[in-house]
Formats: sequence, structure tokens, C-alpha cells
Amino acid sequence: MSSLRSWAVFFVFATIALGVVGVVVMMQVRLQADEVGQRIRRIERTTEERRKELAYIERERSKAQDVLSLERRVGEDLRPPEPTQVIWVRPAFVHPATSAILNPRMAALDSAVREPVDQGGGVLR
Repeated sequence: MSSLRSWAVFFVFATIALGVVGVVVMMQVRLQADEVGQRIRRIERTTEERRKELAYIERERSKAQDVLSLERRVGEDLRPPEPTQVIWVRPAFVHPATSAILNPRMAALDSAVREPVDQGGGVLR
């Protein structure tokens, strides 16, 4: 019976030792999982910050491209015409009707319907 009792005691201590080792291993695994979780959170945080930076950069780039295209369009509008499109006109001096301009009681409608020469314009084109 003593050998049976010794085997029982051995199995009890072995079971307790195995349980202690299992608890220690589980704690180590849990610590490693916490470290991995922290790394994942850090990576997600940096990824989110980079996404925000990328979105900001894309907005700034689109603004710059809009400004550049607007400047290009304005530049095209303000560019002088090609030499083939230029028509040279000799100035023709016409004497304006000064009596209509000097009259202070002339109505705005009267001046609006008059031709530019009668309104004081000097050069015909």
C-alpha cells in the first residue's frame, strides 16, 4: 500500500506542479498578447494619423491644382491674340456732338440710346 500511496502522492504533486507551470505559461502568453495588442494599437494610431496627413495633403494638392488651372485659364484669357488675329484699324477722328454733353438736363435714357460718337467717343473702330 505504501507504493500505491507514494504513487498517489506523486501524481498529486505532479498535477499541482503541472498546474503551476500551466498558470505561469498562461501568464506569459497573456503578457505577450498585451504587447502585441499595444503594438497593434500603435500601428493603427499611426495609420490613422498618416491617413489624416494624406487627406490633408490631397486637399492641399487639389487646391493648388485648382489655383494652377485657374491661373492658366486667366493667363490664356489675358494673353494677347495671335498676330493673324490682329486687325489694324486706322483711327478716324470724328468730332463729337458737344451740345448734347454740355446740356445738364439731358436724361440718362437719352444718353444711353445715343451712338457712342454722340456721347463723346472720339475714335471709330
